[in-house]
Amino acid sequence: MMSVPWSVVCRLSSLVSGPLPALSLSNGSLVQRAARQRERYEPDLELRKLISHFIEERLEKQLTAGKGRLEAIKTAIPAGGNGPRRELRARVQALQAWNDKSRAVLPVIRAFLKLT
Repeated sequence: MMSVPWSVVCRLSSLVSGPLPALSLSNGSLVQRAARQRERYEPDLELRKLISHFIEERLEKQLTAGKGRLEAIKTAIPAGGNGPRRELRARVQALQAWNDKSRAVLPVIRAFLKLT
């Protein structure tokens, strides 16, 4: 397991959520600060959580946005039955099928990640 010094944790946390509260120098807090600097913190590197976060934050949003875009493209295709329009509709339908299949697999992947 990897250990991270307290100073690195402070720097990273200030980038993400703002600076950590400063310690006052009264009542032995300087000793507490020195003790904290020697502490090591281990980041959570579990792959299951990283994949789960990626699915929730990126993949689902992209699939939802893609579905909306495909609907917009489908409605923008002019009516008619000639060759190029028919080809365009067939391609959009194929993309919609892939989008639907991808969305159907997401719950299965989530369940698998929770079991392991």
